Amino acid sequence: MKKNLILSIHLQYANGIVRGQKTVELRRKFPLFKETDRKKIFIYACSPVSKIIGKCDLIDVQKIPIKKLWNITRSLAKIDEISFQKYFINCDFGFALYLTNPLEYKEPISLKKLFGMNIYPPQSYRYVCENMIA
Repeated sequence: MKKNLILSIHLQYANGIVRGQKTVELRRKFPLFKETDRKKIFIYACSPVSKIIGKCDLIDVQKIPIKKLWNITRSLAKIDEISFQKYFINCDFGFALYLTNPLEYKEPISLKKLFGMNIYPPQSYRYVCENMIA
């Protein structure tokens, strides 16, 4: 059964993803996956929206040393260097999630409405099975 993900993302970055401006999401921790495990990602915009604002496809995850990560992803991740350094403080590696096929929903959707049950927003990410989607 294919597992998809809900990613909790700060509003400015979530908007960038669903509008196709941000094609790499950066994470301190994230599971690596096989290329055949391409997943759908539901973008949960954190407070004040607190809803799913769109979706995209995850096409690759790369674990990269922090010293290289900024140079490789800075134009794709749409984050300034100061914020990048603060986020990755005390980290040796970071994860670059490569995203494609963004879709912004016309109206944000609550987790309950999208999945047909009460699902709490993840602190970082959460797996959801494809058959959970209402």
